[in-house]
Amino acid sequence: MSKTMDADPNSAHRRAWDLIPWVVNGSASEDERRLVERHAEDCADCREEFDFQCQLRDGMAPRTAPAALDADHALGRFWGRVDAEQTGSLWDKLATQPPASPTAPAEHQRRGRWQTAMIAAVLVQALGLAALLGVLWERPRGAEYQVLSQPPAGMADIRLVPAPGLSLGELHALLDRHELQLLQANADATHFALGLRPGAGLGVAEAVQRLRAEPGVLLAEPLTPPKP
Repeated sequence: MSKTMDADPNSAHRRAWDLIPWVVNGSASEDERRLVERHAEDCADCREEFDFQCQLRDGMAPRTAPAALDADHALGRFWGRVDAEQTGSLWDKLATQPPASPTAPAEHQRRGRWQTAMIAAVLVQALGLAALLGVLWERPRGAEYQVLSQPPAGMADIRLVPAPGLSLGELHALLDRHELQLLQANADATHFALGLRPGAGLGVAEAVQRLRAEPGVLLAEPLTPPKP
């Protein structure tokens, strides 16, 4: 039976295609790697997919020593962007303006109040996004009760590369829809390691398939090879 399946071109193509992520991330066996390489010599689709995933892997490789992104580091990067792009420019304008005199026109006073309100709005927005980021990081620690049949908490099951336009709110909703929790991210928050929440009603393979159907997901792949 297995010989018949191996002789079937469609079966061989399906097997090689499914093994590409494991070859790219280095977890495939030597035999599996050779199988993909031999098949890709004659299959343009698999060759193109293999090259694409290699480009993604190379693009996600950290330029410095790898380190898990914690909430404090992410918040620091966020405040840096706020200071450089928004808040800093408004404060600079206020700092260079002369103090208003009692005889200053009402229009000048209104402009000063408007700029102060803009600064406050930027700060409120920043605090809201920072709070959401903190919630995303704290959620995996919430489950304190665990039965013996459950896997250890905190183990990453899925690698996710979101589309560039995916917002934090959309990411939060996506994790809720598919019963996932955020465990790790790279320094630029361009790809994430996800885990199934305790008591999730789906497995890793099903979660990966659902993520691949999401318009805001560029790449979703399991971090552990499928069981034979």
